[in-house]
Amino acid sequence: MMTYEDMQKQIDQYNWDDVFEFVKNLLNEPLCDLALAIKIFYLGDGYGFLINGNSCQNAWNTLMQKLYQDILAGKYKNNHPYEIPLTKVQVYKMKKMNIPPVFYEGYEGD
Repeated sequence: MMTYEDMQKQIDQYNWDDVFEFVKNLLNEPLCDLALAIKIFYLGDGYGFLINGNSCQNAWNTLMQKLYQDILAGKYKNNHPYEIPLTKVQVYKMKKMNIPPVFYEGYEGD
């Protein structure tokens, strides 16, 4: 079993042109929390997924749709602080589109 720090390093070094099995496995690790799930979401072009919709059917879209649903369902706990990598304009667009706040509000910790 990987440590949380190992998981962070692995995702930072991940080649997004590779197959998504590694990412799927990482998201199913017991130590994967909301901070890591959100990081994976945005590294996988989560902003594009949210803004442009999810109309195409491919492996990337399937992964992003599952991750989106898991985040909304509360699968991942708030164990570590995180910042959302968006500009003020991007956040504004997301608010106007009624995208859930978990995708544009960071978490500073307890």
